[in-house]
Amino acid sequence: MKYLITEQERKNIHSTCFFEFQEGQNNKKYKYVFWKENSLLLHDDLFNESELYKIIPDLKYYAETIVNKENWNIIKNAEKSQLAQDIIDELSGWVEENFKKFDYFVILGI
Repeated sequence: MKYLITEQERKNIHSTCFFEFQEGQNNKKYKYVFWKENSLLLHDDLFNESELYKIIPDLKYYAETIVNKENWNIIKNAEKSQLAQDIIDELSGWVEENFKKFDYFVILGI
């Protein structure tokens, strides 16, 4: 992947300045924890440079943001920079797999 990294890759570079894209959950009382092995991560610099914060509905920069299928469609169809489009394209396969199991995914802010 060009923009997103895995949790193992994050551990190897010893950094925590990432937005974490985390699978949805079946447990409604689940408390979000950082650095899950099946998450994808996007460095804060790329998140800001791409201006993804402008197109993600109800984004909570320092907390968790729930992204359902309706919000994902808003994100995919929004007018955005080429960098934002490239990141969304890279994330799309993971998101579609997530939606086969869950009604939403979570973005954990920095």
